[in-house]
Amino acid sequence: MSQILEHVVSQQVPSHHSTTTTSGAVATSSGAPQKAKFPFGAAPAPHLSSSASLREFDAWRHKFKGYVMLTKISSVPPIEQRAALVSVLDEKWTRILRFGIGVSDDTELEPALDAMEAYLRGQRNILVDRRDFYSRVQEPGVTFDDFLARHRRLDTRLWGRGDGHWLDMVKPLVIPESTLDPPDSADLFAVGHHPLNCLGTFPSHLELGNKRTNLVVSVIK
Repeated sequence: MSQILEHVVSQQVPSHHSTTTTSGAVATSSGAPQKAKFPFGAAPAPHLSSSASLREFDAWRHKFKGYVMLTKISSVPPIEQRAALVSVLDEKWTRILRFGIGVSDDTELEPALDAMEAYLRGQRNILVDRRDFYSRVQEPGVTFDDFLARHRRLDTRLWGRGDGHWLDMVKPLVIPESTLDPPDSADLFAVGHHPLNCLGTFPSHLELGNKRTNLVVSVIK
């Protein structure tokens, strides 16, 4: 693993050669300033155990994506990307990757991770996946693109599709921005007195047990 990372860094850091002048003095070639080498020890590789649940796998994948970004692993050839991936897997996951999911050694990281997730989902009851599909929310630190990609993978797993079928299912829950009432004149602030951008409001009815009330919901961008 360390050899792969050093190979990446060596490609990124320009070499500086010493040359001897006619007077015998040694001069150093002046080029672009040397880039600082990333301290790999500051970002330990996240390891994945075969006992990990699907939720734990999802959290591991998010950490591993950040690790790949920091160490520039995605810039090396696919076969070296595979070596980097195997280095963070336990023995059982390594066997699954080699023999259980049919992913070749020259497959890039994202397709390989997708195949691993599909394999893990295949070990679960589909009813659990459906519950996960309907209850999933965008968690802190997860970009909307990642959130959308995970729903598409679930869509493919549950209904054999990946064409946004799930979007049709949630459309009745969506409130078009054009139907919102103008925002209240009062400014809205988050914790720390940070101003919030209110797109508009809509009336709603809330029931909690035998308690009922009407309220106005502000939509924050």
